[in-house]
Amino acid sequence: MSDAADVHFLLDGMASRYIILADGRRVLLGFLLPGDFCDLHPQLAPVFAHPIISISACSVAHYPRRALAAWRGEFPALATALERWCLVDGAITRRWLTNMAIPAEYRLAHLLCELRTRLAQVGQADEASFPLFLTQQEMGEAIAISTVHINRSLQHLKELGLVRVMNHRVFIPDLARLESFVGFDSAYLEPGGGAFSRNSSAAADSPIQG
Repeated sequence: MSDAADVHFLLDGMASRYIILADGRRVLLGFLLPGDFCDLHPQLAPVFAHPIISISACSVAHYPRRALAAWRGEFPALATALERWCLVDGAITRRWLTNMAIPAEYRLAHLLCELRTRLAQVGQADEASFPLFLTQQEMGEAIAISTVHINRSLQHLKELGLVRVMNHRVFIPDLARLESFVGFDSAYLEPGGGAFSRNSSAAADSPIQG
């Protein structure tokens, strides 16, 4: 049985941090994928923690916080990996905040690029497709637009030949073209990468960079 002070680690599936607004609406604050920690610092909960909801069936491992602290001291590479995970987690949050300033279809396209990249990092996606665990409502809750607007944005991206969603999977005819359309740069998702760096001039005409 898991203790309240344990550190939880997602082995499989997809989950999300969330918050409920005063008017009852739910906002998804960040997705957790295989390899992510749900609560790396449980000693700080509930002050800094948010509740977590499963988006799909999940497998979760848990470790005593004291054991993890001891391992960090014994294995420097583990400590470095945990620090990098925290940096990437923070970079994702900053990118989501930045994306609030751009049009909905670009916001959605960027989210799809981000999910594909993160799933590819754990061997669950390639350049042509990736599994889509999210409903349209959940996508809307993540990027702050209505379900109707999500549907319209998906249809427009499909008309542009950028993505196609079928049987809970996103198909991408040309990944480079999709990333160029939205100015997506995966550097902020890579340990050691700059959170807002660019590696291509193709994004120059995009409403966002990175």
